Amino acid sequence: MANGAFSQGGKYEVVLIGQITNNQNGGPINDQEVNIYADSLYTMDFSYHKTVYTDEKGFFYDTLKTDLKKGAFIVTTQDYLDIDYDTTVYFRFNWNPTNTLFANFKLPLPDPVLGHQANFEFIENPFNTNALEFQFTDITNSTNVVFREWDFGDENGSNEISPLHTYSEPGVYRVSLYVVILGSEGNTLFESYIEKIINVKYDYYFHLGGTVYAGYFPIDTGIVYLYKVNGQDIVPIDTAIFNEQYGHYYFYQLLEGEYFVKADIPASSNAYGTFFPTYYSDEFFWTEADTIFHNITNFDYDIDLIPIPQVTNGQGLINGNISFDPFGEKDPSPACYAELLLLNDNDEPISVIHSDENGDFSFLDVELTSFKVFAEVTGKYTNAINVTLDQNNPVIENIEIIIASHTVNGGLNGISDLEWNSSFSEVYPNPVSEMASIKIDLHETTDISIEIYNNTGQLIKQSYKTAYSGETTVFIKMDSQPSGFYFLHISGENQQLTKKFIKK
Repeated sequence: MANGAFSQGGKYEVVLIGQITNNQNGGPINDQEVNIYADSLYTMDFSYHKTVYTDEKGFFYDTLKTDLKKGAFIVTTQDYLDIDYDTTVYFRFNWNPTNTLFANFKLPLPDPVLGHQANFEFIENPFNTNALEFQFTDITNSTNVVFREWDFGDENGSNEISPLHTYSEPGVYRVSLYVVILGSEGNTLFESYIEKIINVKYDYYFHLGGTVYAGYFPIDTGIVYLYKVNGQDIVPIDTAIFNEQYGHYYFYQLLEGEYFVKADIPASSNAYGTFFPTYYSDEFFWTEADTIFHNITNFDYDIDLIPIPQVTNGQGLINGNISFDPFGEKDPSPACYAELLLLNDNDEPISVIHSDENGDFSFLDVELTSFKVFAEVTGKYTNAINVTLDQNNPVIENIEIIIASHTVNGGLNGISDLEWNSSFSEVYPNPVSEMASIKIDLHETTDISIEIYNNTGQLIKQSYKTAYSGETTVFIKMDSQPSGFYFLHISGENQQLTKKFIKK
């Protein structure tokens, strides 16, 4: 179907299909020039231009092989008055190595079109019950159609005016309509034919965006992160970096589903140091952020950055390191630019910093009092670390935080705190249907708190237990809880950990 060859090679493929028809009766326009350009403003390192022409059915085609994960084409043409028409189509390869894009135009003609022309329109999934179902409707410009024949492109057809057809599998199909029209005098028959290309698919893609505000005005420079709920996990999808006065961010060609959006401020922004990184809609933590249920294009997901409060400075210093160890191999790698929040006694953030390229972080000139250090990592449940500064202990330098596969744990005593975590087994069974259990093997008797949270961070169970030295098994009833993923949080003696498990 594609007749263009691109010079770029790569593992991903973009198929561009378009049709140009006249705006009077929908007939195809052949030999129409079409120019295809890379949108270099959307993807800076993407450069491309090609000229193609429509065939006798009004179609034009092109194919691109690329290694880019996302990008956009600007498709342009001109009518007989040299008036420009253009559209932008976007591709993204997070979910599929091939993207099929459509760019159709309706153009005026210099002279009135008097002849009859077969034409039709279609609706995808008209009843929102089956993505493979299409409603076709004959809109031929005549009321004297005496015969019609549909070809749905899959060896099926119909003679109805408005047939409903269900495809057996996704794909790109050529659908045609042939009609016979009785002339106005009743003694002449006219034949007409039209063909269109449709994309039958299970998945739908839409655009998402909004504006980031710092106080009353849009932010000048910003970074916006996009995360998708993927089964039991929340995974990063894309990052939008903008540098203009309007504060707009955009994510194009996103698979329908559930998303989180978070805005952050680079050091080059005028708002740096005065506002917190903030989730949609206007929350500090991902567990409290609104989930975006993305099933339609929407550019109204605005974010009002939360201002950093004025606090009393002091002589305190809190240093630490944060690293990744998702597989528990005790060979962590630095977590650069991780977000660290300093919480007051009411668990309210009062300061924010980011780790450097080595994962090191420092809260400088803090008041001599009690705080919590909280690593905000989207999609991972974090255990806050309690710290107390006073005249005798104004500096804390040994905080170590590990980002595991689903949780963030750490403590004041570095490795010793993390070794405390190894005293606890994984949740068994996992997934659990009725009763979960976890084995504890401690060197000394300890009072522990056991808490169960759902995936939104809501506390659903809490209990207290004395875990005696040696091996102990703790049982948690889950039979009354709905299916989903949960976090088991255990704390005791200024130490804590979190385990993730699934309820069937």
